[in-house]
Amino acid sequence: ELTRRWPILPAAAGEEKDHPHQRSLWFAHGDVNGHDFWTEGKEAGRIVQTSIDAKRTTRDTALIRSSNDWIAASGDRVLRDERVLRFVERDGRRTMDFVVRMIASDGDLVFGDTKEGTMAIRLTPSMRVEGKVAKGHLLMSTGLRDTKAWGTRAAWLHAQGPPLGASDETLIGVVMFDHPQNLRHPSWWHARTYGLLAANPFGIHAFTKQSKAPRPKDAGRFALAADKTLTLRYRFLLHQGALEAKDIEHEWAAYESAPQLEVDPVDGDPLDGDPLDAQEKKR
Repeated sequence: ELTRRWPILPAAAGEEKDHPHQRSLWFAHGDVNGHDFWTEGKEAGRIVQTSIDAKRTTRDTALIRSSNDWIAASGDRVLRDERVLRFVERDGRRTMDFVVRMIASDGDLVFGDTKEGTMAIRLTPSMRVEGKVAKGHLLMSTGLRDTKAWGTRAAWLHAQGPPLGASDETLIGVVMFDHPQNLRHPSWWHARTYGLLAANPFGIHAFTKQSKAPRPKDAGRFALAADKTLTLRYRFLLHQGALEAKDIEHEWAAYESAPQLEVDPVDGDPLDGDPLDAQEKKR
């Protein structure tokens, strides 16, 4: 298991019951027009799936497209999004591409400068850097490691460690890639030693306010006019066995140069024009 069990499943041995809103892998932000979509509770907003718009599988590829409403605690919709998730398994590795298009469907939007966001995953306890059963390590594209990763910028972030209950020599890991055309690439990272990894392009002041070169308050604030859109793209590379930095750089170069996965279907088929799909059709 790569992600934590609790609160979706009963907690594993050594798993701490903190931050119940950090579930597996998710996309959210803690300040959109002042509404909190990151945490949970009576005052927090919710992201509600409204439809599954496309599903497609081939021999080693699966794709799903959905539409989602961001609903404030008041019940009012703040925005909507359209997202595509593509899963590929080849050569003993799995990748997941996550593309989300946020749409200012209900008026102007402001994404606030907060550390609480945005494209995130919560790791299994043994892959933490610090904790009761922690045996994991973090590495950024910049070379920074472990406790030095938080609040810094990088094109990718790698977490590696043993599965829960396995020997130290048995390694699994995940690399998160921030697409080079994303807003403010390379992203800032809300990378905690307790197992939270999150790419966050909005929390500039929040991440730098205690550094030697703090950025002004609201430096990361991003305004999106009514009916405009913001698209963000990420890739997750899941692996078994050790993965070295040079191998990650090779994967990064492939991601950087590959045709972009788009939210909109092409010619009515969400995988038409996709080189992965083209390879499948040749088999």
